[in-house]
Amino acid sequence: MSLENSSPIGTISSCGPKRDKSSSGFALTTIALLVLTLALCVSSLSLGARTIPLADALTALMSLNPASTEYSVILERRVPRTIIAIVAGSALASAGALLQAITRNPLADTGVLGINAGAAFLAAVALSVLGWTSPVAFVTMALIGALATIALVCRIGLDSSGGIAPLRLVLAGIAVGAILEGISDGLALVDPQAFARLRAWMLGTVDIAGYQQIVISGIGLIIGSALVFPQLGSINLLSLGDESAAALGVNLKRTRALIIVAVTIMAAATTAAVGVFAFVGLATAHIVRSLGFHDDRSIICLSAVAGPALLLLADVVGRLIIDSELPASVVVAFIAGPILIASAQKDLYQR
Repeated sequence: MSLENSSPIGTISSCGPKRDKSSSGFALTTIALLVLTLALCVSSLSLGARTIPLADALTALMSLNPASTEYSVILERRVPRTIIAIVAGSALASAGALLQAITRNPLADTGVLGINAGAAFLAAVALSVLGWTSPVAFVTMALIGALATIALVCRIGLDSSGGIAPLRLVLAGIAVGAILEGISDGLALVDPQAFARLRAWMLGTVDIAGYQQIVISGIGLIIGSALVFPQLGSINLLSLGDESAAALGVNLKRTRALIIVAVTIMAAATTAAVGVFAFVGLATAHIVRSLGFHDDRSIICLSAVAGPALLLLADVVGRLIIDSELPASVVVAFIAGPILIASAQKDLYQR
C-alpha cells in the first residue's frame, strides 16, 4: 500500500513536486525574512517591562560597566533570550519541515513523534523521584528522555523489510507520547514543587538566565544541520512517492533514518534547553507554503530562516501584551492557530 493511500490525514504532495518560485524569488524571500529577523532582534533588545532605546542599549553594552542597570538588563537577560529564540526557532522550524517532508504529512511535528513527551517524562522522574534539581541534571535527563523515546518510536515504526514506515512511525509517536504524558502528569502531582517547576518548563520559554541553554540548543542545531544538508536532494525526491524515489536512486532507509536522527538531535537539544514549544515547526512550514513555495528543499531552508522570526515575534509580543509577560509558547499558539485554520480551509477548497 502506498503512503498516499494509507495516510489518514492527507499528503503534502501526492502527485509530485508542484511548480515552485524562481531562484530570485527564493533569494528575495530569504533576504526579507532576514531583515524581519534583524528588526525583531532590535525590538527584543529594546522592548520589555522596561523600554530601553537602542542607542542607550548599545552604549551600555560598549561601556562594559556591570554596575549599569541597562548593561545588566541587556547583557544578562535580553541578549541571551534573543539568541536562544533565534537558535531554537531555527531548530524547531527545520525539524517540523523535515518531518513533514519525509512523512508527506502536513501535520507532522516533533510533538507527534513523542520527542517532547519523552523529554518531559525523564524530567519528571528527575524532579519527583530522584529529587534532582540542578539545571545540568534536569537538562541531561530531558535530553536522554527525548533520545530514548524516539529510539523506541522508530523501533515500533519499522516495516517488515526493516525500513522506517512513515505512517506507522507517526502512529507510534502519538501512542508513546500519550502514555508518557500521562505518567509524567502523575509523577508531577506527587510533588507540588516538582509540578510547579515542570509545568513552567512544559509551557516553554526563551527567558533564560544564562548562555548554557544556547550552547545546548546550538550544538543540536549544528549537528542536525550537518546531517541534513547532504540529504536535501534525496528528501525532495521523496515527494514523488517511494517507488519513484527509489527508481531515481534514493536510498529510502538511509535517507529517512538520517533525517529522523537529525530531527531528534535538534528537537531534543532545544526541548531540553527551553522547554516544550508546540506549533513552531508545524506553523512555519505552512507559512512558507503560503508564500508560494512547494519544493521541499525550499520549504526546509526557508523554515530555518522563518522560525527565528516567528519565535522572536512571539517573545516580543508576550512581553508587551501583559505586565507579567506571557511565555513565548503561548503567544506562538495564538499566532499559529489562525494560520493553520486558514491553511486547512484552503486545502479543503482545493479538493
